Amino acid sequence: MRPVEAVRVGDWVLKGYHLTLAGAEIEPVTVAAAVEHLGTIVEAPLEGEPSHGFYVLHHGEDALWLIVWTWRYADIVSVACSRASLDSPRAFTPLTEALAGCVWELAALVHERGAWVRHTMQPPSPDLSAYLVDVLPEGPVGAP
Repeated sequence: MRPVEAVRVGDWVLKGYHLTLAGAEIEPVTVAAAVEHLGTIVEAPLEGEPSHGFYVLHHGEDALWLIVWTWRYADIVSVACSRASLDSPRAFTPLTEALAGCVWELAALVHERGAWVRHTMQPPSPDLSAYLVDVLPEGPVGAP
């Protein structure tokens, strides 16, 4: 898994991660399509709440998976998932199943939960700038 630059999607600021087989790069046109698609699957931020979250774009063996988690009510994470076939890697379709991510993608969720607590819930006042730079280091996510 590799952290990538955060993106602004509507009112959201989303930290990003790319996950591929053997560390390969994801095609830039696929990344652009995924980021554009994020705007169609995230809900509007809640008034007065931070509008931050994170996503994983996973180029898997059978498909491209796009999972986005957004922070709601200060301490609850919401999730939305989409999929694109390897034959049409820019045509993402939202999933209606209640999925949260695969075992490999959940490494980002584990890290981001800790980062959110460290930077927004433990200090006297939230430090969203510190949250945005606290990313899961690049590397394999297969070990417990």
